[in-house]
Amino acid sequence: MSYLNMESVILNLIAGFIVLGIQLFFIDRIIKNNTYRREQKLWTPFRIIFLQGICDYHDNLMDCTEKFNKSIQSKLSEIRNRKILTQTDVLEIGQIVDNSKEDLDDYRKEFYFTLQTVAPSLQPYAGEYCDEVMYFEYVISTYIKKTKKLFDNLDINNENSKSHFLNGVWVMDSALSMLIELRLSKYKDHFIKTVWKKEGLHYHQGDFLIEEEYAKTLQMERDEIKLAQIPRNYPIKNFFESEEEFQERVKKTGHNKV
Repeated sequence: MSYLNMESVILNLIAGFIVLGIQLFFIDRIIKNNTYRREQKLWTPFRIIFLQGICDYHDNLMDCTEKFNKSIQSKLSEIRNRKILTQTDVLEIGQIVDNSKEDLDDYRKEFYFTLQTVAPSLQPYAGEYCDEVMYFEYVISTYIKKTKKLFDNLDINNENSKSHFLNGVWVMDSALSMLIELRLSKYKDHFIKTVWKKEGLHYHQGDFLIEEEYAKTLQMERDEIKLAQIPRNYPIKNFFESEEEFQERVKKTGHNKV
């Protein structure tokens, strides 16, 4: 065999291996994609529970924070207008903090119960979805604890101590409000878009739905709108009437065909 023929054979072998490598790569991708879709379909009920739990927890944390902020701001405004801090005020602020902590504990238990329920079916990447909402929980919990600590150094008979206490409560509340506004309040919209892109699930009216359920829900809503537009005195079709007889009766009543 000549040198040129040998070189041609080697080049053909290399080209063949390259083509084979490309084919194996695409075959591997197809197998992995099919496996992923199959696993995703089997995991769908648990995915919905898990993802719904994250959204619900975020909503609860937002409600908890909003309630805490409004109550604190209202109480601080009352004290500022009155220009005096009483023992009753201190007790009421303490009660606001305690109530918020209890609400947060209840919401945390509810979310962790959801995680425990779906844990056996969670995929490795599922933890990425929890990052922000668990950070949210940490932030609120930390601010509530710091506000509670301000009570330890409060001397109700010392004007400087009372001013320091009230300033501290105001700063904690204002900082929390700012963090919520700048970062955490935007989380849910981003999360819903991410879930739609990665999981193919639609968030509609507070629930995650698969494509088929989402389409059915939209159709039902359209049907409800059409039904609502039908006049209340629109004739009801008699079972024994033909369609022609019914439409004739409709015309006599002055209604147009819907």
